[in-house]
Amino acid sequence: MSQGIEVAVKNIIIGHGRGWCFTPMHFLNLGSNESIRQALSHLHKQKIIRRLTQGVYDYPKEHNALGVVPPNLNEVAKAIAEKNGVQI
Repeated sequence: MSQGIEVAVKNIIIGHGRGWCFTPMHFLNLGSNESIRQALSHLHKQKIIRRLTQGVYDYPKEHNALGVVPPNLNEVAKAIAEKNGVQI
């Protein structure tokens, strides 16, 4: 996998800000499906992103006192709907 793709994916995620829920399809313009999935897997192992379920991730929000907080359910539903090609 190209380090360039991983850096590009990471930059897009950070650019969207904490709390963003996404799927690999959000990055398909950067490379092959396999390279995107590998980049997401590496970012997950580095604890930069969180895997919510198969093919759905978020850039978790952090609270000073509570630590990492659960994702916004509306954002999760939106990402799942986009992944499955469904409108909510």
